[in-house]
Amino acid sequence: MSFYKSLKNSLKLTHSLDKRKLPVLILYSLLSASMPFVAILLSAEILNRISAKSEFSPLLLFILVCISGMFVLTVLTSILKKKDLVINENCQRLYQLKKSEKAMTMDFVLLDSPSTNALRTTLRNEEAMGFGISFFFRIFDLFLTNSIMAVFASVYLVVFTARNVNISLINTLIFVVISLILSISVALFLKSCNKKSMDTVKNINTPWLVLSEHLLYENGITHKDGKDIRIYGFHSVIKGFMESSQRQLETAFSKVCLTIPALAYGANGFVKGLILGGSYLFVALEAQSGNLSIAMVVLLAGMLYQLSSSISEAIVMLSGLTSATDSLQKYIEYTTIPEEQYKGSLPVEKRSDNEYVIEFRNVSFKYPGSDNYSLKNLSLSLTIGKRLAIVGMNGSGKTTMIKLLCRLYDPTEGEILLNGINIQKYNLTEYSSLFSVVFQDFKLFSFELGQNIAVCTECDEKMAVIGLKKAGSSDKVFSRGLKTLLYKDFDDGDEISGGEAQKVALARALYKNAPFIILDEPTAALDPIAEHDIYSHMSDIVGQKTAVFISHRLSSCRFCHDIAVFHEGQLIERGSHNALLENADSRYSKLWSAQAQYYAPSSVG
Repeated sequence: MSFYKSLKNSLKLTHSLDKRKLPVLILYSLLSASMPFVAILLSAEILNRISAKSEFSPLLLFILVCISGMFVLTVLTSILKKKDLVINENCQRLYQLKKSEKAMTMDFVLLDSPSTNALRTTLRNEEAMGFGISFFFRIFDLFLTNSIMAVFASVYLVVFTARNVNISLINTLIFVVISLILSISVALFLKSCNKKSMDTVKNINTPWLVLSEHLLYENGITHKDGKDIRIYGFHSVIKGFMESSQRQLETAFSKVCLTIPALAYGANGFVKGLILGGSYLFVALEAQSGNLSIAMVVLLAGMLYQLSSSISEAIVMLSGLTSATDSLQKYIEYTTIPEEQYKGSLPVEKRSDNEYVIEFRNVSFKYPGSDNYSLKNLSLSLTIGKRLAIVGMNGSGKTTMIKLLCRLYDPTEGEILLNGINIQKYNLTEYSSLFSVVFQDFKLFSFELGQNIAVCTECDEKMAVIGLKKAGSSDKVFSRGLKTLLYKDFDDGDEISGGEAQKVALARALYKNAPFIILDEPTAALDPIAEHDIYSHMSDIVGQKTAVFISHRLSSCRFCHDIAVFHEGQLIERGSHNALLENADSRYSKLWSAQAQYYAPSSVG
């Protein structure tokens, strides 16, 4: 993508974040750019009046007016700068919020997409190295201010030389051209060095750097992950990664990001000094010939220097602006990733009797970027009001089947039907409302207990308490009942055990009161007594809902009407607990026997 298109997109992004940003920035740049010229013009006018031997009182009054004007200009510039800083903070928060919102709302299948993950990683690494919206604001501000200064100086020089016939126009043009050639040449070299430096920074082994910083400075000081670091002495490995990344960063900066730019900046400073000296020498020669007054010497020299200096700085800023817009273009690409999943339009029939029939018909599925089937030719129907247990070894496709059922993914082949209609035709939001799910890797957030259960800022306390009770817990267990803040991420909340967290997750599923309830290893973190209590009261917990259980503990299957056995992505057996045990060669029977031997009495000899 061209630089101009990237810049245009970056400015559109800026405007979308905060409509005040660009007007404030432009006004601030105009005032900042005008201040050096106002100072030069006022100085020249004061010298001109002194040379003309003006009376003291009018001269003093003029100086006071000039000082007052500069003071007002400085105050306005300062106010705009403070306003701009506040807007920058707002834009930065909205920038991060927009990125987070996209991550939370994009199609779930995109989270597994290799291209999305690669883009997200690149974006995260570049932001960790200092790129992003704030970097763009800083560079664009400098570029815009210097560009405006170059325009101001050019306009004034044209007007000045046109009005002053005593000035040699040809000599002026020759000097300006030579100055610009020197400035632009050094600026282009410096721009190339800066671009090489920024590209080097981007290409540093940033994943390791970001990872090591994350591990060392975040997980290393938290009680959750710090246990393993301390017990196994993992800090030495993390520190090694960190030191290696730091050495790599230091070497890159020393060779490319410091040495070469330092030489370029030195050359740039030398040329600026040369131009400034040349400016004064040029106007001094003009003045010596009687063409210019002392005031005009100061004025013309200042304008010539500002012209070459501002053009040089603007060119240098182009390299930073190019890198900044490239980084923002990745952000824009990420936040505008098109949705791939068809959202459907048919409304889901609202049935008070929950008479919903779901059927898998020859369903096969491959995860994004994989050539292997996680499910193959699955045909399965869910009976209304019944409890189905799904068992099998790890990787047999159990959880994948649940993800397809909930439409987190769509089948690669085959179809899933709800009341005889392909689920892809139903409105996705309405279809999702049919399911309450406790995933194996469920997540509770650092909100209040009631908010975690209700998934809302306001909670029906009666329903939440009932849900906790059915899940085998109670709000009395927590220090402030439903108002208890979970975890210590933001405040001094309650740290709860894995088993208690699983009960809260189950209470959340029950609170939703959907016709289908799906529990993926719902008692994995519970002790045997709590687990037995849950399954003993499963009929009361589930009620008339259709329930699907995934479990490695086959003892839980006895509470289910139907059992489906998965193996290597295929449904290989189905039936009741007793029926499956009748066949001693069945996989279910072998799994049951393998687990039962650890609970059977044995003699010790």
